[in-house]
Amino acid sequence: MNTVITGRIIPGFGIAAGNLDKQLPLIAEEFPEIELCHRGSINMLLDYPLRIDKPDFITTTIDWGEQQETFHLTRIRIEPIIDPDNPAMAFPQHPAWIYGPQNSKHRQDPFHIEIIAEKLALANATHCRLHLARPARQVPWLVID
Repeated sequence: MNTVITGRIIPGFGIAAGNLDKQLPLIAEEFPEIELCHRGSINMLLDYPLRIDKPDFITTTIDWGEQQETFHLTRIRIEPIIDPDNPAMAFPQHPAWIYGPQNSKHRQDPFHIEIIAEKLALANATHCRLHLARPARQVPWLVID
C-alpha cells in the first residue's frame, strides 16, 4: 500500500544550502543514495501533520563542523504540482528523501518537512505530492502548548 502526502512549497530559513554542503558528503559516507542530491532543501508545509516513526535510515552522530547530530532519511518520490486544483498540472515524479536533522528548528512542527533531491526544475510549482511506498495511518492529534 502506498501513501500520498500533499503540501505547499514554502520558503525556508535560507541556511540549508550552507549546512547541506557540509553535511551531505558526510551523510553519503553512511547512506550513498543521497550523494547526488542538490545542496539545498525543499521546504514544505503539509496538509496534515506527519510523524515518521521508522525512517529508512538514521545516521550515526556526525560532526559536520557546526555541531554534532544525527539525520533521519525517508525515501519518497516527489511530484511537483503547478495547480493543486488541477491534478493534470503536475511534473513527473522524482526520487527524493525526507531529510530530518536531529537539531533542526523545524523538527517541532509536524506540518513542516524538508526534502532533499537531485536538482529539480520546480518552475512554477507551488505544491507537491509525496509518494511513500509504505502504509500510513491517520490519527487525530492533540497539541498542548
